Amino acid sequence: MSNFTNLEYSVASGEPFELYDFVRGTWHMYLTTRTTELFVSDNQVYEPAAITRGKIEQGEDPSRDQITITLPRGHDLVAEFINQPPETSTSVTVRRLHRGLAYSDAVVIWKGRIVSCEPKGELVDFECESVYAMMRRYGLRYRCELICQHVLYGAGCGANQPAMRVNETIVGVTNPTTLVMSATSGYANGWFNGGIIARLEDTRFILSHVGNTLIVSRPLSSLVAGASVALYPGCDRTLSTCINKFGNVLNNLSFPWFPKNNPFVVSIK
Repeated sequence: MSNFTNLEYSVASGEPFELYDFVRGTWHMYLTTRTTELFVSDNQVYEPAAITRGKIEQGEDPSRDQITITLPRGHDLVAEFINQPPETSTSVTVRRLHRGLAYSDAVVIWKGRIVSCEPKGELVDFECESVYAMMRRYGLRYRCELICQHVLYGAGCGANQPAMRVNETIVGVTNPTTLVMSATSGYANGWFNGGIIARLEDTRFILSHVGNTLIVSRPLSSLVAGASVALYPGCDRTLSTCINKFGNVLNNLSFPWFPKNNPFVVSIK
């Protein structure tokens, strides 16, 4: 039996604690239930935290096995979510280890991602779904429609996102979601409608583009005057836009010549 197993089933010798990995792109935070920090490497130090979790259950459907992680409202992790939740998902890995063992002996007991957070007085609950839920796959979901059904810049779309990048500078922020840019007036109004504005690891959906003004979907604290950002044009999913704006017609999944008359209602002759 391994050292971990011996301590895990020991009546009196075990001193268990848990390690929590929160990772989103290059951002990460490592927390532990032990009272002192655990040094793994220069880039991986587990800081003590008043962190608790709900019971880990294994039911018939693993995709529904969720857990709730709770932290004090004033914790740094809460600040990442409570005001302006990140656009990309944050993975969570929970490990169990015993005092006196090496980090390599730690056992992963749960893995998934944060799906929501909810303040409850002085505490905040993070609802997390299992990795099995992330692995679910849907069946046939494409339909014959007049517009393209691919996600812009996604695997099915295949549009060259780096080639479409426009480097810009924010001149001013007139309100949390309205940004004044330095040079977007050089593009036709609506060029960036439905596109993306990116700042470091954070992104926002562009709702509207008129002249040098962009309206984004949600506020983002890093979008301030003087900040450098990357803009990616949007797509109205029509065939003409795919051809003329992106040169990506071979990947287009629209059916512009699909008959508009319903043969069950009117004659199509």
